[in-house]
This record gives sequence, structure tokens and C-alpha cells, in this order.
Amino acid sequence: MGSIAEKALHAINLPLSHRQGAIVSIRSGGRIPMSYKWKRVVASVTLQRGKDSWFLIACHTSDSSDRKAGGTFVKLKQIQADYLVNKLKSNFGIQS
Repeated sequence: MGSIAEKALHAINLPLSHRQGAIVSIRSGGRIPMSYKWKRVVASVTLQRGKDSWFLIACHTSDSSDRKAGGTFVKLKQIQADYLVNKLKSNFGIQS
């Protein structure tokens, strides 16, 4: 799970020096056919990035009727989000 979380932060170009405190939630599952009519059990794991490693802060299972349950979601501190937005803004301008 730690490597999945690390790849999620790498995918948004957050440098190693800014990763501490980031939270990554990972849900199991993928798409299921429309003909599948029963709920399924989905596992959810939440990890928080420390200085050098990941820490498990929550895990649970739940019933879900979502057709697409799986995925990875990143939550950043405001300072981390500001860093990414400023870095993105430095690469483009707005036409007048």
C-alpha cells in the first residue's frame, strides 16, 4: 500500500521534501458489470506520510453498490497544495 501511495504523490509531481503529512486513501475494487445486482464488500485503507515512511491511520470494510468502487485519493495540506498550484502557474500564462 505504501508503494501505491508513493506513486500517487509522484503522479502529482509532489517532491520528496514536501510529502510529509500527505494522506492517501485507497479503496479496493474495480468496475463490475451492470448485470451484477448484489452489494459487494469494499476495503478502504488510509495512510499518512511521515518523514521517511507511511503510517496506517485507518482501515475498514463496507458494503457498496457502486459500479466502480476502487481507486486512490490524495489529500494534501494547504502548504502542499499551494506549492503545486504555484509550480503549475509558473509554466503558463493567461491570454488577454
